[in-house]
Amino acid sequence: MKATKVSRIAAGALSALLLSGTLFACSKEPDEASSAVSETSQSAGAIFTEHLGERDLGGYTLRILATAPDQAFSSAQYAPDELNSDPVNDAVLERNNILSDTYKCEIAVEFVEAHTGVEDRVKNDSLSGTVNYDIVSTGLSSLAVLAANGNLRDFYSIGDSNLQLDQPWWDQQAVEQLSITDKLYFVCGDILYTDDERTHMLFFNKDLIAENQLDDPYQLVKDGTWTLDRMYEMARAVAVDNGDGEMNVTTGDTWGFIGAAFDTYKFILGCDAPMVEKNEDDVPVISVLNTKNVDAFMKTYEMMTDRSACAYLEMFYRWDDSTGRETFYDQFYSGNALFMADNICALNSAKMQDSSVNYGVLPLPKYDESQDGYACTIDPYWFTCMALPAMAADTDLDKVTFLMEAMAYYNRSEVTPLYYDTTLKSKRLMDESSEEMLDIIFSNRIMDLANIFSWDDCIQYYNSMIFSGSNAIASYMESHQPAMQKGIDDTIEAFRKLGA
Repeated sequence: MKATKVSRIAAGALSALLLSGTLFACSKEPDEASSAVSETSQSAGAIFTEHLGERDLGGYTLRILATAPDQAFSSAQYAPDELNSDPVNDAVLERNNILSDTYKCEIAVEFVEAHTGVEDRVKNDSLSGTVNYDIVSTGLSSLAVLAANGNLRDFYSIGDSNLQLDQPWWDQQAVEQLSITDKLYFVCGDILYTDDERTHMLFFNKDLIAENQLDDPYQLVKDGTWTLDRMYEMARAVAVDNGDGEMNVTTGDTWGFIGAAFDTYKFILGCDAPMVEKNEDDVPVISVLNTKNVDAFMKTYEMMTDRSACAYLEMFYRWDDSTGRETFYDQFYSGNALFMADNICALNSAKMQDSSVNYGVLPLPKYDESQDGYACTIDPYWFTCMALPAMAADTDLDKVTFLMEAMAYYNRSEVTPLYYDTTLKSKRLMDESSEEMLDIIFSNRIMDLANIFSWDDCIQYYNSMIFSGSNAIASYMESHQPAMQKGIDDTIEAFRKLGA
């Protein structure tokens, strides 16, 4: 798999100077910080000269329509209003100041409600011809709806685009995996951080590992022997009923694993078994009945339905029961669970930061030791990408792509290290091995198009099997495959019409 933003290009002397200047400014009083920012801005324009050249955008304002401002890093990644001593926020504010000074432009963001809120806004604006933004930035599942509806523009169709999408500041895994019929409607990379925040992985309790004299999971990962079988074996070894003869989440029992039913799908993707693969024409081909996929489901099903050791949220509470959800996941934060499945963003939660649990992070396990590398998937509802509205003025595309490229290029050396090394690694993780695990997690992302477009609601197929208590995967998938195929065909036809 190709490397993502974490395989950073080495910053030159100027980049190092800028980075140290930004960090220094963040620690000062406001007046001193403003002075340092101003001095840095005067020289920082040179960072773009070789890559993008000199240009005057004449006061152009890049307008971003975005969602979820309350999520960690969401507001900070676009257009912060002021310095607040958060490294990412302050570095992005500095970036925008530099872009403004260098290219005579501004960056503005408008936040709207996520999911149907942003979908309805873009659809209605497209119908009425009132699109007044240049970029739509939200979760992939919503962007997929908009793309299939004809509301987004194919990045590959833009003539004289300034985007260098083959460069490392754009996520090469996303570029490769998210296209359909050689059309690409979504991009991410160093320009964003809420994509990384919604990458799926595992937390584990290091003290429970030691108390039960289990193998070091870090070493298993490094040795290539971290598999579903090993995880399940460890989960069973740790699980203990508190004495009432029934495993529960309110009686002090110790669980081997806790998660949600949807983690079934994520574990299967961790086995490098997506529901669709792409053929030589960049067309999705259903793979749910491939031997690898069926075997991955059977192994995952056995673990997820073993109530003596493993629990998923919906065993006890509705998925939207916020109080029940808190009670359930508190099993890990209180030290009563060995493994917990979640996204990277859980590192930034108050629950994790306030917990006394000695935790580490791991990639999703392989199917078996013969699997070539690890595969960590994403949360399709919140994994953020950027897209271009189809109705945006063609005359602005040169400026839009120019500034997108500048933002991503600058972030590569000046902002991403602050997010990745200073915030995630130094502040959120407790040991060097966890840092190595984070590198593996980000460098091996799998973005299943079925997970994103959810043809025939296929994103719920594995959940349905778990809820029904049936592992008759072959007959279930055979009965659903025609409807799923129709959904794929409809999407392909819609994309082909858009390109006609």
